[in-house]
Amino acid sequence: MCFGVYILIISVYVPFIRLRNHHLFNLQVTIALACLHSVLFLLLAWSYLRIRFTNPGNIPRPGHLTAKDLDALESGKACIPQKEDILSQEFYAVEPNGVPKYCHTCKIYRPLRTSHCHNTGRCVVKFDHYCPALGSAIGIRNYKYYIDFLFYMGLTSIYLPLIDIFAISVGKKSELTIFLLVFSSLISVCIATPLCVIHLKNLINNTTTRETPTMPEHGRFWRPWIPNILYLAVKVGSRVGESGQDKPLHFAVVFDGKFPYKKSIWENWTEVMGIYFWEWFLPIAPTLPEDGGKWWVQDFNDATKEKLRLLAKEGMTQMLEKARAADVSANSKALTGSSREVDLARPQSAHLRHETPAD
Repeated sequence: MCFGVYILIISVYVPFIRLRNHHLFNLQVTIALACLHSVLFLLLAWSYLRIRFTNPGNIPRPGHLTAKDLDALESGKACIPQKEDILSQEFYAVEPNGVPKYCHTCKIYRPLRTSHCHNTGRCVVKFDHYCPALGSAIGIRNYKYYIDFLFYMGLTSIYLPLIDIFAISVGKKSELTIFLLVFSSLISVCIATPLCVIHLKNLINNTTTRETPTMPEHGRFWRPWIPNILYLAVKVGSRVGESGQDKPLHFAVVFDGKFPYKKSIWENWTEVMGIYFWEWFLPIAPTLPEDGGKWWVQDFNDATKEKLRLLAKEGMTQMLEKARAADVSANSKALTGSSREVDLARPQSAHLRHETPAD
């Protein structure tokens, strides 16, 4: 982008400002376009810096707290998710064996939509991906700036070839302008526009790159839907603990639904980009609802919640039925004995004989 600015200044803007007599590219138009280019470049650079210097959503590590982590914890803007916080929620993520997700590197229990970034060595809430070109992980707190960056990169990569084509058409052709035309066109077609479209679609569906279905191994050119399997624990009731207090009782389920976090387009958009429309176009912190310091809490949509509750209820019912069937089988075995059946000719004596074990 810096090279593109340099080429346009020496090859287009300065020569046309000197001409001042072209019927389309006069002095006023040249200055206006130069200002537009400068604004696009500044917004692009601003978005890049916000991505680089914004915490992507790292969860504080109890044993490795930084100065910023301590300030956030003391001010109440952040908190470390404890095991009790995770287990008290209606839904939380578990491993396939039903154990709550735990990161052995960060020494924390992982909330929903939290993944470990191996490039940064941190657990990131709503982790999208690690961008090597930007040198930063993309998560819940800098995803808005990433969207802004892609948007302005797309506009700039469209603006550059258009100005180049016009300059070449009026005779301002050079090796640099031709190179910029080819390079910016490739950036626009192959990188900027596809990335912008993909992430705008993810934003509207309230999903991330990691949660988007991927092509299977040895897949073809088409991309079939592969469900993103979630292993979850769903609250089904409560039980009395050793201290005499009620503790939530969860049941593990497997969910493979499509877009479990998708809400209305307005809700999905404003949760990332902010409530006010002028915040959408500037790389500034968006205005979001208060989270009470638990910014790492992620919630399903209402349809997914109802489905998960139904799955947990059905699973619990089946488990209880199997348990009853096992108890009946054990009781029958106790009544009949291990080697002979109950003598139906003398049922009273048979039942009396096994009355105590049966109870």
